[in-house]
Amino acid sequence: MSGAKEGADMYRVWKAIFWLFLCVCHRMGFKAGRESGPIFIVGLPRSGSSWVGGCLGISSSALYYREPCTRAYSAANEGRVVFEVTPDNVPDAYLLSSQKLCRHSPHIRPSVVAYPHQWPPFSRNVRVPVVKEVNPLACSWFIDRFNPRMMVVLVRHPAGIASSMRTLGWVLGEESTLDDWRRFGARVAREWQQMLAQIADCDQVKIVRYEDICQAPLETFQGLYRELGLEWSAMSEQWVRGSSNAKLQSKDHFSIRRDSAKNAYRWRESITQDQLQALMEGYAEYELPDWYQA
Repeated sequence: MSGAKEGADMYRVWKAIFWLFLCVCHRMGFKAGRESGPIFIVGLPRSGSSWVGGCLGISSSALYYREPCTRAYSAANEGRVVFEVTPDNVPDAYLLSSQKLCRHSPHIRPSVVAYPHQWPPFSRNVRVPVVKEVNPLACSWFIDRFNPRMMVVLVRHPAGIASSMRTLGWVLGEESTLDDWRRFGARVAREWQQMLAQIADCDQVKIVRYEDICQAPLETFQGLYRELGLEWSAMSEQWVRGSSNAKLQSKDHFSIRRDSAKNAYRWRESITQDQLQALMEGYAEYELPDWYQA
């Protein structure tokens, strides 16, 4: 066993132990104080939501949940995690996770609790729930169920999403045709159009482009902290600087450490002009705000 793999395995073991400890403490009556109205960060998979959620969730006034509904759903089901959630079509995993979220319980899954130090008995501070999710087609249900104080919607260039998913072997393999790229672009645009329809009547929505954050992460996150009412601290600054520092770029495709400035348009190194053109032709089939062009 390599040292890196052994270290990763030990990290998972200790994370599970901490999670079990927090769950036991919660059952014993150690409850986290909370402010009303969570903050939701929602984006498509591979849109940078893990990085953005982690940087906002590290706030000393936050209690961060990492994909409570999606991770519970994925553990019980195979297939896509982006699907429309309506009052008549709410998966059991979503319902159960939402109940635990409303009770401020960590007992969802170990990976949902990103920062154990935020939970009792390690901290008894009153905190704002910050919830990161990757199903934008559940936005209307999130709004109705949780009445969030703010819904932060993250968008990323469809080529960036496609490149990241392709690296993981999720979509657009070596045998994919230009029609496949065109269909993927249309899929991203269609899901965003559905998302916009779901959040149209919500006043507390902020749409943020991933690329804009990447170009000036420290300034952008400081502004988001102010707008969301989160407490900025030395830990927040250290976390944002560290997670966007080129020297800490990770080879782990799920890591939130990156060279943020280069990562914004890294897809240009792996997508041909023909693939990009086909992708954006599909994307242009749906009417959207002027977020991205080829």
